[in-house]
This record gives sequence, C-alpha cells and structure tokens, in this order.
Amino acid sequence: MRKILTVARHEFTETTRTKSFRLAFVLVPATVCVLILIAAHYAHDAHEVTPYRPQGSGLQRTTGPISPGDPQPSEGMRGPDIFTGRVGVALLLLMLMFFAIVGPVSGTMFTGIIEEKSSRVVEVLLSAVSPFQLMAGKIVGLAGANLAMVVFWAVTIYTVAARQGFGSRVSLGVLACFFVYFVLGFVLISSLYAAIGSACTTFKDAQTLMMPLMLVIILPTCMWMYFVMNPNGVWATVLSFVPPITPMMMMLRIGADPDLSRFQIAASMLLLAVSVLLVVWGSAKVFRTGILMYGKPATLREILRWLQYK
Repeated sequence: MRKILTVARHEFTETTRTKSFRLAFVLVPATVCVLILIAAHYAHDAHEVTPYRPQGSGLQRTTGPISPGDPQPSEGMRGPDIFTGRVGVALLLLMLMFFAIVGPVSGTMFTGIIEEKSSRVVEVLLSAVSPFQLMAGKIVGLAGANLAMVVFWAVTIYTVAARQGFGSRVSLGVLACFFVYFVLGFVLISSLYAAIGSACTTFKDAQTLMMPLMLVIILPTCMWMYFVMNPNGVWATVLSFVPPITPMMMMLRIGADPDLSRFQIAASMLLLAVSVLLVVWGSAKVFRTGILMYGKPATLREILRWLQYK
C-alpha cells in the first residue's frame, strides 16, 4: 500500500502541474457559468415582458411582471426557457460527466504510460514496484487530481446557479449520484486506458485500439437530444446498463427526469461497481504482460490471450 500511495502522490503532483489540467480547471466552470448567466438573462426577459393593456380607446404600456389577467407572451418568447429547464440540466450534467471522465486527466494515463514505455523509464519503475502497484498508483493519483477538479467545478457552478435562482433544479441527491458515477466511471475508463497504453509502444498503434472504445463513449453526446426527450425509452434504459457509458447515460436521464426509478439508479450503480472490479482485474493482467513488451503492437486476440495467464 505504501508503494501505491508513493506512485499516486507522484502522479497527482505531476498531473496538477500540467497546463491542460490548469486550463480545464478554470475554463470549464467559467464557460458553464457564462452560459448560466446568459440563460438567467433570457429567463428574466421572458418573465418581465412588457404587455399592453386596453385603456380607453388606446393601449397603455405597462412595466413589471405580468399578472394572471394580462395577455401572456407567445410560446416563441418562452423558447430560451428550455435551456433553464430539464433539457438544460440534462445537457449540463452529461457534458460535465463526459469531460470529467474522458477529459485531459484521464488522457494523462494513456499518454504517460506510452511515453514511459517508449523511453524505457518503466523498466526502472518496475524494479521498485510491481506492475499492479504501478497501475493502481497511477489510477489513484489521477483520480485524486480529477476529483479535486470536479469538486471545484461543482461548487463554483452550483454557487453561480443558486445565485441566479436555478439552484433548485439540481438537488443534493443529484450531486451525490454525480460523484458516485464519476468515481466509478473514472476508475473504469482509466483502467481501460492503462491496459491499452501498456499494449502499445506508439500513439499511432494505440489510436487503433482506442477507436472502438471512443465510439461507444461518445454515443450519449451524439444522441443526447433523443435520450432527453425519451429518458425512459427502451434505448435509453438499455444503454444505461452498458458500463462504459453508464455514468453519462444515467446523469442525462436523471437530469431529464428527476423522478427516475430509484431501482434503476441503484441497479446501474451496482452493475458499474462490479464492472469496475472486473475491468481492473483484467487490466492488471494486460498491464503486467504488455508493459514490458516492445516491437509489434499487440492485437486484440493477443490481449485476450493475456487475460488467461495466471
């Protein structure tokens, strides 16, 4: 455990010093906060529409909120409100989860292993720690750095949203679900990145193995509108139980439907936790074999064969 924590501390320090981490740390919440302010402006204008009331033979312009008896604005004026309602909340939760799991921090696992392997630094590291300790330390260190970043995002965005009157759109239960899905999803994706990185020597070889995984991960972001409009549909429900995209799909559905079945939430978390254990176990086997192999990149058949080694 001491060696794992030593690797984790080094990985945490090196990650937080990178420009990509610092940029994401500030840029993501700043962008979201600006969008919240814009949405609040449109929502305010939609509720402060200046109607004209009949007054004698003409029309009198009035100011202030519209009373129930006043002419109501057309549906077109309420268009911007859609981004402050369930659609906006669902999209925000989806994008934050996507960037938190597949952002620059998790990419550090992928690039770092390939760089250490190609420069033979990993051989020096493995003289002091075992392959599993090295992989586990990297995952723990990166998870700690990413968790610190996500907590800052959540606090900043929630504070700004609450000051603009949108705080009630996201409950503490939703935030708790977000962090549970984030931790489990990040460990799962990072383990897969570690396995792929250990099986390759160059970035070009790794991109070939990464392509199928990335096509699956980006599916919720490509079809988010359909899933928001049908949060309890067959496809949304089925894809919520596909582990690589469970965190994104479930946060999208929770944002779109606050009354989503608690059973589905609990079942998806349990399935994701079991999947994390299996993926970490399998990735450790691949990492142990692939980290010291050079030359021709491993094929998928070879990687599956490594899983059978004791």
